[in-house]
Amino acid sequence: MRVATWNLNRPTKNGLKKNPERRQKICETNADIWILTETHTSIDLSPEYCGEATTPSPRKDLPGESCATIWSRWPITRRLKTADETEAVCVEIVAPDQELRLLVYGCIIPYKGYRGRDGSSAPWEENWKFIELYSRDWSRLVREFPTHTLIVGGDFNQDRDGSNWYGQEPGYTLLSKAMKDAGLVCVTEEDFVKVGKLKNRHSVDHICVSQTLQDRVQCVQPWEGEGLSDHNGVWVDLQVQS
Repeated sequence: MRVATWNLNRPTKNGLKKNPERRQKICETNADIWILTETHTSIDLSPEYCGEATTPSPRKDLPGESCATIWSRWPITRRLKTADETEAVCVEIVAPDQELRLLVYGCIIPYKGYRGRDGSSAPWEENWKFIELYSRDWSRLVREFPTHTLIVGGDFNQDRDGSNWYGQEPGYTLLSKAMKDAGLVCVTEEDFVKVGKLKNRHSVDHICVSQTLQDRVQCVQPWEGEGLSDHNGVWVDLQVQS
């Protein structure tokens, strides 16, 4: 099973002419589950995938935008409530060829300069606020669905590789605690720049999985935005068949 996440950098804002190349990269990545952020209805992966998007946000200025959309090759059996449905979306997915029930949660954790919906928040304040908000969601989902496996992904606006490239305390500590409380492990914390998988932009887009899947990670691979986005993307291969 391949899970991928990519921030598309508001695809209509940068021009519709780039969308065919974005779709081509998505096709080449060949993920079973996508968590796309800063995306748009013009990036439509149906009929190969079924999808669920966040509700329209009052801070978006282009019709059709969504903070996050989950696309799955397998049926989405239901949508689950999140604390802020304009910033996060959660769905249940049942893989057809194995006994695997997934909860997939896609989100954006706000960037440093986001001032909040009333414009009064200090730098990083909304980032920390939303980490705590999502933390309550993740812990609740684990309690309510003890037989399911939780996957969380999206744009965290925080490196997790020790580089301190983008992020600030207490955000690092808050996110580490949120993952621990929900039994999650971030499997994209490798310093991709240091090992040569990326050139110079550290990854702030991440994928976390329940600890039960930690030992089933087979490969983690990022890719450069290459003019299609100001973010790198990353995919994770998981061995889910026994």
